[in-house]
Amino acid sequence: MPSLFHLGWASLLVLLALGLLSRRTSASGWLGTLWQLGLAVGVLAWGASLLGTIAGDHGPGLELETLELTPTAAGAVVLGSSMEHADVLLPDPHAAPVHAVVRWEGGAGAELTPTLWNASSTHRLEVDGVGMHDVELTSRTELSLGRRTLEVAAPGLWPGVLLVDDQGAIHRLRAPVARGLLAFLPVVGPRVSSTLGWLQQEGSGYRLLDHAPLPGTGATALLATRGRAARLAFPTAEDRAEHSVIVHRPGESATRPSERRHELRSGEVLTLGRTRYGVTVEQGGVVSFRVLGAPPRLPWPDKDGSVIDGFGSVLLSGDAAGDRLVAASLTDGVGFRRLDGVSTLGPSGHGRVVVNSGERLAISVGDGARAQLRVAGRAAPAVAFAGLASSLDARFWTLLLILAASYLVVTLVGSRLGYVHARSAGVLHGA
Repeated sequence: MPSLFHLGWASLLVLLALGLLSRRTSASGWLGTLWQLGLAVGVLAWGASLLGTIAGDHGPGLELETLELTPTAAGAVVLGSSMEHADVLLPDPHAAPVHAVVRWEGGAGAELTPTLWNASSTHRLEVDGVGMHDVELTSRTELSLGRRTLEVAAPGLWPGVLLVDDQGAIHRLRAPVARGLLAFLPVVGPRVSSTLGWLQQEGSGYRLLDHAPLPGTGATALLATRGRAARLAFPTAEDRAEHSVIVHRPGESATRPSERRHELRSGEVLTLGRTRYGVTVEQGGVVSFRVLGAPPRLPWPDKDGSVIDGFGSVLLSGDAAGDRLVAASLTDGVGFRRLDGVSTLGPSGHGRVVVNSGERLAISVGDGARAQLRVAGRAAPAVAFAGLASSLDARFWTLLLILAASYLVVTLVGSRLGYVHARSAGVLHGA
């Protein structure tokens, strides 16, 4: 049976169709008709894509709630949303392949510090909303490109950056007026990004471009703003690997942005693919990732079941209705025990356990990696929005929602009073 969500979409599309059929096609209204037609086509295309995503997310599945990593003799764990080179496969069906390496380094005494290294081929790896390959450019930061250098002068009040060449050339790069004004807003500002230019490698120097370079013309670094801060990043993994730019900052050792690492700390938010995780670092270097927002889902095991290898192999099999899951240990001496309401895999215990819909299961999904999963039945339509909504700041989308609602109210009131119709010569009549 269709849900209220589907009925609402169907009603909206019917209303749009009726509006187009009843729209006057006189000379004074043809531009408004074209505008409404374009809007209807956009809504139809977006709605079809969204409903297709919802259809794929509606079935039963296993929701990932937490992931816990414990230091092992291997010293590093690769988290990934694709099978290639990933020790722990993250459930993220809507994301491009993204990988991160968590490595433990020795600290003071015997303390271990978990450190994040970027192994991603996309920009979907962020810490607190900032990409792992992004380097903030502050005053007196120096960039070396072969035998040429660029020094960053004071960026100033307006979003942008001022670069001074070692031969005296000055490059002033400013954000466009619209994006520059948005950058000053208290909630939206830190999320607004604007491309300033491209640094392309050329022999022992560089070229500063104001347009995207053609593919294959050389390794490229991207100069951009995020909020009011200027940053240096790379468009692709190939650029990161091939570009020779080195960043020198006062009081810090020189590094390549592609080799950047980050010590994980409690309270940070790590974005992997399209899922956000809250980070908690515990004693002994144990690091936990708690899913924020709508949890990603592992597919429901088919009739043949699926095997997960970690600390003891586990066979998962579920019924067709998605009401319960059967987990069986395939390793001698390893079984399930009920701990705080969660069926947990560990030494000894029962070799087979039944987990009903809504209950939780904790199993090992890799060497030193333990995941807590929730058996979930048919998903709500909101799951289709999880990738987009959870990968960005929720406050940013809340403000956009308020602005959209305010615009709608003002437009409706203006149309009702005749003001919008008079000012737009009928183009926005009835908007």
